[in-house]
Amino acid sequence: MGDPELDFVVQVPGEVPPPEVGARVLEVLRRRPEADPRSVERITRWCGALARRLRGEATALPVDPLQRPTILYLDGFDDHAWHDPRRYPVTSILEAAAPMIRSEFFDETRSPERWSEYAEGVADQKWRATWFYRHGRRLSETAALYPRSSALIDQYSGPGGPLAATLGDCFVSRLEPKGHIPPHNGLCNISLVCHLALTVPERCTIRVGTSFRGWNEGQCLVFDDTFEHEARNDSETDRYVLVVPLWQNGVSPIEREFMRIMTLWLNALTNAYQGR
Repeated sequence: MGDPELDFVVQVPGEVPPPEVGARVLEVLRRRPEADPRSVERITRWCGALARRLRGEATALPVDPLQRPTILYLDGFDDHAWHDPRRYPVTSILEAAAPMIRSEFFDETRSPERWSEYAEGVADQKWRATWFYRHGRRLSETAALYPRSSALIDQYSGPGGPLAATLGDCFVSRLEPKGHIPPHNGLCNISLVCHLALTVPERCTIRVGTSFRGWNEGQCLVFDDTFEHEARNDSETDRYVLVVPLWQNGVSPIEREFMRIMTLWLNALTNAYQGR
């Protein structure tokens, strides 16, 4: 983290009990100039919800039964399955870059060995990915293969940028013919998911909540992945989309930093428990 006090708090394994880590991180961050009272008050509520979740206690859930974040539900955001891409100006930048991204992936640097099985919850092994960011960490190998696409993602993924790549996964998703990504839910509703359609044959659909949509090549879809969602490719050719996370509108810089730190810590905590 670069801050000795934070480094101590988020050590895994560490001396701070997991339910207390969020509050201890907030103690450090609230001393920063950008820690406005509104953000501190909201993060305080989030810390309480996370602590209850880590203790195995019940936490607040959204009204819609199809919206069930696997880690944490945070208050203060609009609970809609689909969001208007026009409310997120970075989508127009991604759409303008679609020809470049498509060319870099499919004309200049064909690397089939880079497409690894996504694995998470997939039974038919037809969902594959090339990651720019995986669990919030930038992959230099991908950046070297696709430098222009990587530079674009990095440019808008900084502390004040609209892309939440440091929070989760950012990747090009390949769904093979007759592939089905089964229903699943995202981790936390502080971010949304943007799909930039690169190459999409007919008979490809995505369901978010109760609504089905298709992709239009070169255009973005934006949705809240904490709503149950699934995708199908009923065609005879591969479907490719760039998947990037977006910060929800209204998330302050200090809230972004808190969630970035907590995401890295939760990933490390999960790995530690799985390694036992």
